Amino acid sequence: MKKELQIVPLTVLLMAALFLTSTTKIIGLPEKITGLIIPLYDDPNSSYWEVVMNAKSLHPRVPIAVTVNPDNGPGTTKDQNYTELVKRLKTTGILVLGYVPTNFGIQNTTRVMNEILEYKKWYNVNGILFDEMPTASGKEYYYKTIGSFAKSQGLFTVGNPGADVSESYVGILDNLIIYEDAGLPYLKSLQGWHLKYDKQHFAITPYDVALLNQSYILNASKYVGYIYITDGKLPNPWNALPSYFNKLIKMLDHLT
Repeated sequence: MKKELQIVPLTVLLMAALFLTSTTKIIGLPEKITGLIIPLYDDPNSSYWEVVMNAKSLHPRVPIAVTVNPDNGPGTTKDQNYTELVKRLKTTGILVLGYVPTNFGIQNTTRVMNEILEYKKWYNVNGILFDEMPTASGKEYYYKTIGSFAKSQGLFTVGNPGADVSESYVGILDNLIIYEDAGLPYLKSLQGWHLKYDKQHFAITPYDVALLNQSYILNASKYVGYIYITDGKLPNPWNALPSYFNKLIKMLDHLT
């Protein structure tokens, strides 16, 4: 029998968010280091997870964050397979993010906050990845509300607009994925107004990239705090690791 999701009143959730103070420690990237952010939406028993954990063991200086997605969110019941997976990933030193869709800022905030609580309660994740984030200004308050609530739970926050955003969103969440598309983004697109901010505010996750370019990674790492490149293709480039995964993390390790 499926467990019915208990809805917490929005007013209670908002009051909880107010307890967040400037002294709250948020788990993030060490200064100047570019790490891997891996959207691996695969079965919790997949062998790919072992590859990621082994890579972290071999390259402990490289920060790694992975996003888990039990059922387009935390699901309706606790999945013990994901509980064990998250525990093992964290033991290895990997930052674990829970996937939460936001429907471009119109998903009900009460529902989003309850999903954050479920991830925290069921899986004890380190952070939340808010997917389906808009690029145009106008939803700052929405993301500040859900982001502040996540931070009140001690969670790192990542937003995924998948393209360059209005500058007004910078700082609302800890990190923004400003490129998620086929091929590598132009380096110039990572510069401009972005240079006013620490690179840890930004990440890129290009897919359908056949070969690694070491020179590109060296230069891109100057502008983003997280990077992930895969040769995976649509319709789902995130259900497997790239064939050159170990080479990618080795390149980043040489930059630390």
